[in-house]
Amino acid sequence: MSKSSESKVFHIEHEHDARRDDPISNSRVFLIAAMVAFGGFLFGYDCIIGGPLTDTVQFQQDFGSPQDPDGKMGFTAALKGAIVCILSVGTFFGALFAPFLCDKWGRRMGIMITCGIFAVGILVQTVASHIAVLMLGRAIAGFGVGLVSVMVPLYQSECVPGSRRGTMVSCYQLAITIGLLVGTIVVNFTKDKPSAASYKIPIGLQFVWSGILFFAMFFFPETPRYLIKIGDWDGAVRAKVRLSGLPADHPVIRDELFEIKGNFEHEMRMGPATYAQCWQGNNFRRTLLGIFMQAWQQRTRPCPRISR
Repeated sequence: MSKSSESKVFHIEHEHDARRDDPISNSRVFLIAAMVAFGGFLFGYDCIIGGPLTDTVQFQQDFGSPQDPDGKMGFTAALKGAIVCILSVGTFFGALFAPFLCDKWGRRMGIMITCGIFAVGILVQTVASHIAVLMLGRAIAGFGVGLVSVMVPLYQSECVPGSRRGTMVSCYQLAITIGLLVGTIVVNFTKDKPSAASYKIPIGLQFVWSGILFFAMFFFPETPRYLIKIGDWDGAVRAKVRLSGLPADHPVIRDELFEIKGNFEHEMRMGPATYAQCWQGNNFRRTLLGIFMQAWQQRTRPCPRISR
């Protein structure tokens, strides 16, 4: 190959890479992915309801029982633990159900449905006058949290270019931490109110947080991968255009969509995936690695200590 030809090829490849990493064309998808990470805020904020909020005087008066030896209203260690853990029970089942929901209705609509389920849980907690009803509301909200904990990273990973995927998906964890912080601040501001507002305000504010994510999804597109999955190529092109801000005939749009389609077709040739496969062959080690990494990570972050 002549030097002029080599120079031309290098120029074309360099120009293509520059377009792919252009911060202007990628800024829109980064903004959308960061906004969707707000779903993690719901998780972090809701953790506070089972922690500092149970120590407020009015909450103990309305939902507690006389405790030995002085008869002061409060909770037994077992009941307080149940108030905290019931959220995780709902989260567990929500995470298991999430793949079926987002494959049936899509990632975007799935997140919106999740916000609705979460809002129902918050409504039950807000109107609760008995501890059993409150715990039911926490279980429903936990189910919504489990759904969002799967759907938000999934939506982000299917929208963001691969070179930036890890950075954007990590925003979900950051949003959880911010939710913990904001929840603690709100509880500290309201805990001394001499009425049910001392705990209903922190609980009711979750309508605002879920509403923000719900209405934001009206302005965001479905993920290109899901649209390719259901055979809507034109819709995938339009979604990619909205995400990147690039024209439909741009080579980056074309290359990324063909890559997504190729990966999807390869996965389909391998047959349907099942939960049982997580415990078979090499996946068994990978599953245990993921479980124990998450378990020990949970033990080292503030959430468990705050929620006790």
